Amino acid sequence: MMPATSIVVPLYILFRDFGLLDTMQGMVLGHISLVAPLAIWMSKGFFDSIPADLEGAARIDGCSRLSAYWHVTLPLALPGLAAIFIYGFVTSWHDFLFAKTLINSQSLWTAATGISSFRGEYFTLHELQMAAALVFALPVIVVFLIMQRRIVSGALAGSVR
Repeated sequence: MMPATSIVVPLYILFRDFGLLDTMQGMVLGHISLVAPLAIWMSKGFFDSIPADLEGAARIDGCSRLSAYWHVTLPLALPGLAAIFIYGFVTSWHDFLFAKTLINSQSLWTAATGISSFRGEYFTLHELQMAAALVFALPVIVVFLIMQRRIVSGALAGSVR
């Protein structure tokens, strides 16, 4: 729940001590530490907004606890989970700070770090930067378009009684 700039130095020291610098595992753990707190907090809000009576009614109808969760609670929480997924994906996809701080090898650079490498000491390749930025943005647009249907259908499902 803190800004990434305030946790990058302690993470760097911790990852250095555990040998996780310049590894993909270190990047994944860094992104989990950034995304997980807000994702957990948001998902708690989504699950708390679902009435417990619906799950209780499913239990009375013969569902087990797991079955009631799977068939009643989870489908109602899918729009929230889709929003959390989009948040986590976009945050990790567009990360520059952790990638620049925790990764040194060019083979492990994220796209944001790679795009920034087009800037030279005396000139910048603007055409290549813009083309790479367009290609870099396409997966985010595709994920959003796919997940948008899930978010809209869940929002509309709650409006009909």
